[in-house]
Amino acid sequence: MLSRSFLLSVALLLTAAVPAHAEQFMSPFARSDWQVERSRISCRLRQVVPRYGEGVFETRAGGRQSFTLRTKQNPMVEGPTALVAAPPPWNPTRAAVDLGTHDIDSGSEPLRLAGDASQQLLDSLDDGLMPQFSRPLQSNRLEEASLGLSPLNFRPAYRQYRDCIKQMVSVSYEQIVNTTLIFSPERTELSAQAQQKIDAMLRYALADRAVKGFTLQAVSADTPRRLENLQLSKERAQQVHEYLLSKGIAAAKISSDYRGERGGKGDVRTVTIRLNRVE
Repeated sequence: MLSRSFLLSVALLLTAAVPAHAEQFMSPFARSDWQVERSRISCRLRQVVPRYGEGVFETRAGGRQSFTLRTKQNPMVEGPTALVAAPPPWNPTRAAVDLGTHDIDSGSEPLRLAGDASQQLLDSLDDGLMPQFSRPLQSNRLEEASLGLSPLNFRPAYRQYRDCIKQMVSVSYEQIVNTTLIFSPERTELSAQAQQKIDAMLRYALADRAVKGFTLQAVSADTPRRLENLQLSKERAQQVHEYLLSKGIAAAKISSDYRGERGGKGDVRTVTIRLNRVE
């Protein structure tokens, strides 16, 4: 545990390093904190930046990691800036790390980083460095404003964040929103492959509390006769309906529609399951 006198010394050193004409946005070292928000479909690691907003790392199921700087009112002028992982005041002999040049926007999300750029930012914090950048103030462009993230108390939260990512489902809503099952000609039973596809969809659906139901759409053009195809599509929809029930899905959450089309070439024999999600 860092002593109060040590934290005060660090704060004084940092203040001395910032020019008098610059305004700084950064979490005070004595209250520097990282918070983790976790679920099976999203993991977030965030730090509040007083008087500015927050910096948020996020990984969503089936997607890549990103970093977003959020603010209600951005005091900085938009434009390119050099993002640098600076040495901390208590270890000034360390070398700074160049994190690249990025554009600062004027909206509520001035900075967004994805993939490798986001991971570089995480790695610098894990290494005890202080990512920061500077831009002129909108209120007075002759003055600079600097924004930084504090590495203090980062590592324990980062471990929780990585543990959350390991426990997420492997697909995103966009990847699983429509699951199409293909049936053998004039057959209605679910194949092992079809059951596996339903199970993968259910793993996501049960992890996402915004999913409120399932819509089944069955289509058959197996034979030249429309009425026979209508019956086939109905039976296939029933098979999927019963499988969902067997997995604990309430009947009230499942709706079905089916149709038969004149065919005979066997090119349309499907049931598509669509997730109904409320944002």
